[in-house]
Amino acid sequence: FGAQDAALESIKGRLGLKDIGFVEVGAGEVPGLLSGRIQSFDSDTSEVAWCSSLQAQGPSGAVASLSVWNGPLISVPHYRVSVWAPAGGAALRVSLDFCPRGYGAYETALADGSYPEPTSREMFAEKGVRTEYDEAFYTGEARAWVGRLKQIPGATILP
Repeated sequence: FGAQDAALESIKGRLGLKDIGFVEVGAGEVPGLLSGRIQSFDSDTSEVAWCSSLQAQGPSGAVASLSVWNGPLISVPHYRVSVWAPAGGAALRVSLDFCPRGYGAYETALADGSYPEPTSREMFAEKGVRTEYDEAFYTGEARAWVGRLKQIPGATILP
């Protein structure tokens, strides 16, 4: 958990986040959990509405997670990252998610990455959100980065 603690300290310093609470649990307090900690943060001055850090360890492995909810700008996606380290030294599982603020029905993506043609007002609105975010966030650099992530052996890409 040292890497997450260091990253969190950097984020807190750069964004002026302040601690607003934490919960710690020890062995026996939650079934299947040896230890756990949840911290939460917010800021009066930055554009982060809140931030949470989760660290948990049990017999089957450990997980570390960081969630950052941005505000008040609706054009900036939220961010979540988690790392799961299974016991026994199996490969790490890393999840990165830039959570859009507007609903773009990303879960309707087809196997080839395209979306069904709109057949209702709602579907046209969802397509508009996807188009807006695509133009705002999916730069050539971002697409190249995603391409490199997809090439990592064992990587699974979810829409």
